[in-house]
Order: sequence, then structure tokens, then C-alpha cells
Amino acid sequence: MKDTSEPTFEGIDQAEIFAEEARMLRARAVGSARAVVMLVLVIAGNLLSLGMYGTAAAWFSAAMVMVAVTVIYAQVIWKDGITLDTAPIFLRYHVVISALTGMVWGSFAISIASQGQEMHTLVAGVFIASITTGGIMAGTIYRPGFLALAAFSLLPFGTYLVLTADGLLQIYGMFVFLYFGFCFSTNKQASQKTREAIADRLAKIAVQSQLDEAEAKRRFQSEKARFLSAISHDLAQPLLTQRNLLAKLEKALDASEHRDLIRQVQNCQDSQEKLLNEMSRANQLGEMLPNVQNAPVDVALMFCQLLHEMRANQSGAVFSSAIDPAVQQILSDPHVIERILRNLLSNAVKYGGAAPHIELRASFARDRVILTVSDDGPGIGAADQARIFDAHVRLSRDRSLPGSGLGLSICQHLAEQLGGHLELRSEPGQGTQVSLVLPHEENQPAPVPEQSQRFVLYIGSGRSPYYGDWDVLFSEWYWGFAHAQSCTEALTLIEALKLKPDIILIDDLTHCQDAQVQLDQLSLVAPVLGLTARGETPEPNNSPITFIDATDTGTELRSKIEAQLA
Repeated sequence: MKDTSEPTFEGIDQAEIFAEEARMLRARAVGSARAVVMLVLVIAGNLLSLGMYGTAAAWFSAAMVMVAVTVIYAQVIWKDGITLDTAPIFLRYHVVISALTGMVWGSFAISIASQGQEMHTLVAGVFIASITTGGIMAGTIYRPGFLALAAFSLLPFGTYLVLTADGLLQIYGMFVFLYFGFCFSTNKQASQKTREAIADRLAKIAVQSQLDEAEAKRRFQSEKARFLSAISHDLAQPLLTQRNLLAKLEKALDASEHRDLIRQVQNCQDSQEKLLNEMSRANQLGEMLPNVQNAPVDVALMFCQLLHEMRANQSGAVFSSAIDPAVQQILSDPHVIERILRNLLSNAVKYGGAAPHIELRASFARDRVILTVSDDGPGIGAADQARIFDAHVRLSRDRSLPGSGLGLSICQHLAEQLGGHLELRSEPGQGTQVSLVLPHEENQPAPVPEQSQRFVLYIGSGRSPYYGDWDVLFSEWYWGFAHAQSCTEALTLIEALKLKPDIILIDDLTHCQDAQVQLDQLSLVAPVLGLTARGETPEPNNSPITFIDATDTGTELRSKIEAQLA
């Protein structure tokens, strides 16, 4: 029995209201049973006072059975509680039990009326009406259950009186019908108020839940921000100490191979510092994606630095590189590309086998720049390839190896920030290739006049007190550049990478172990310019080097450099 005119409440699911009504009925079952037992005892006592012993016993037994059924149904059968899914079942059988209870009360009233005593019939009517009075008060009863109780108790009793009695009792039967109509309409209003109260309570609970969730998120974000700030700060301190110690060590050592190792460590520190800056920016601005800053990227120099780093970490792996002449320089974010390639190289070392051969390759195909890391390891199965870029996925090949399963997922997101993506090619037993694919148009430096495109080999610390970072300054000019910490490293780069700079810029002659000899060698490759502060006297005076004032503006400095190339 379902009332199709039941109201709906905006923002509250009707199923939630049904479930709450079911829980209220279950919670009130014992209390309602106590009230009914008291009423049953009163009725039984009244019947005994009238000498109706058999009727009293039958009535008491039948009524107590229905009370027991109601309590057992609510408290035993549904002892585990009521959910949204089970609430309709609970309410359906509640209606059935209410109908059976109404039949017991209606049968009792008819049995008393059949004895022909007017006073007994009037008293039976009062008792049968008393069980339905609760339905006219809000928050007391479920409407379909109440209608079942009232219909199966009042209507049979009223029908019996109208059809079999006469005079006052027949009028009394008609009054029973009127009372049922009163209960029907009044209970509708009471049910409406009950459901409005339930909806209001559920809305308040939902709002409070959202407020609690928001507060929990706020506390979590606050703790996360505090944690990230502390980690960023604490990591920055030892990093600064390492830089200072390396600077002192570099001055104390003479061997070029030692200086090369120091430079590799400094490159790693540069990457770590950029990651710390990224962490700090994400913490302050809430942006978890990298702040992409495009600049000309010297692919050969980047490959050289990455492979130096990998060789220092992995003595058993064999590394090689190959670069298509069409992609010697690209326009992208060098820090983000380094993060991606470093992850891919680390994976190749980790999963490539005992002594893997790993190749780092740059190529050009179909208007795309492709940077590929390949190994000759055991490869990846088809099932793992389908989910290899998902976060926190530990593949079947790496169960015994450390890691969170985040590396390739992070790389894919980073690649997308660059406007590209990752591609995987692998066959079991035939190795693996992972490629960073970047759009060609977006990676080419902006076109500039041919005469202004220069390639500078810079020797020095990498930062000037007058201009800031040299790489930033050269990038603003759209000049290609390579950076060496010393004259020895510069000569090594020229030899190993076949660099052909248009000009060599050196900020301090102390970077050369044997200034006269090394400057002579460098001057055979390209003009050498030395930077000096105004008023300083450069040494040695007989070196094949032209000195220019380092305190000039960036525009003046560029003019002086280009004048040497005229």
C-alpha cells in the first residue's frame, strides 16, 4: 500500500527518507509495544469485570502474539540495522504486520458487538479507536502502515454494525466510517510534517558532513603545506652546504678528471634545486604541475650530462648515444626533459638485466622530435604494457624491486605538459624502447636573422653578479651555448662532442690550470673573450685573449661580442 501523493523534498533522495522512517519505526518498536501492552491489559481487565472471561483470555492472547511479532520483527530479524537498499523490504513487511494487527483488533470488536450488548459494543468501539489515535500526531507512525492498521480494524467493525445492527448501533457504525475518514486525512498532514522533519534533519546532517569534510581537507592541506615547507627548507640547507664544499674542493684539486666529477655532482645539485623550487611553488600556489619555461635546449650537452650521471651510478651498464643532426637544438623546458629522461634511464638500468646496453637517441620523424631510451633487457609482456603508464602499478616484472610505481605515470604527465606524450615499444626477450615524442613546430627556436645566431662556449661558474644566469641571457638572445667549469672541461667538450663555437667566453683565468697553453689551444678553435671588472689588469698580459668590461649592460656586452665576430 503506497500513497502516490507522498511529497518530494528538494536535495534529499526519497529513498533516504524511507530509510529514516524505517529506522524510526525500528527504534520505537519496544516503546510502542509497551504502550500497546498497557492498553491490552486495560481492555482485558474491563472484559473480566463484565464477566467475559473467555473473550478476555482470547483477546489477551491474540493481542500479545501480535505485540511479540512486532517486537521480534523489528529487534531480532532486523538486529543488524536498516540500509537504503533494505528499507523498502522492512517497510513492506511492516505494513503486512500492521494489517494483521488491525484484523485482530477488528475481529475482537466484532466478536463483542455480536453479543448484542449496546454498552459492550460502544466500549469495543472506543478501544478499537484508541489504537489508531497515534496516527494523527506527527512523527509517530509510517502512513502506509497506519492506513493498513486503520483499514483492517475500523472498516470491518463499521461495516458489521451498518449491515447487522439498527438504531443507535447502526448510527455508531456510520460514525466509525467518519472517524476512519478523519484519521485518513489527518494522518496525511501528520505524515507530511514527519517527512519534512526527517528531510530537514537529513539536510542538516549532510551540511554538517560537508563542513566536517571541508574542515578535514583544510587541516590536511595545512599539514601538507607545513610538511612540504619543512622538507623544502631542510633539504635546501644541506644542498647549500654541498655546493660550498664542492666549490672549495674544486679549488683544491688540480686533476681535470676530478673537476669533471665535481661538475657532474653540481649538475645533479642543479636538478635537485629545481625540484625543490618546484615543490615550494606547488606548496605556495597549489599548482602540482611544473611551471614550463621554454628555452633553447642543447641536446648533445644534455645527453652528455645525463650519461655522465648514469655512468657514475651504474658501473655495470654500457651507455651510448646518437643524435640526428636535425635535432641538435630544440625549444622546450630543459628541466622537465631532464626529469623525464632521467626516469627513463633509471628504469632501463633497473629492469635491463645484469649488464644492459642502454642507448639514448634523438631523432626526427614526421614533424616530431623523438627522444628515445632503449635497452636490451627482457622486455615487457602485453598485459603489463596496457597499464604501464597507470599510477601505483607494480608490474609483474618488478615485484622484487623497490619503487612506488609512479615513475612512468609522472613522466607521462610531464610529457603532456610539454605538449607531447610517451610511446612504448617492447617485446618479451627483445628489450624495451620508451620515447618522448614532442611536436616539432613547438620545439624550434623562433626564427632570427642568420647573422645573429651564435654559438658560445662559456667557461666559468655559470652566474654573473651583473647579468644573472648566463644560460638565461644567451637564451634571450636566441644564441646556442655550452657551459664548462674549466678550460680543461671546455677542451674535453670540444673534442668529445665536436663542438664548433663561434666564440669562447671566460669569466676568470683561474679556471685554466695552464692558462697560456690552454688559452692557445682554445684560440685555435674560436676567438676567446675574457671578462674583467673595470679597472682590473688581466693576467697573463701576453695571452691570446681579448678582454672586455664585465660591468657593461647586457646590450653593450652583446655588441662587444658581435664586434669580435665581425
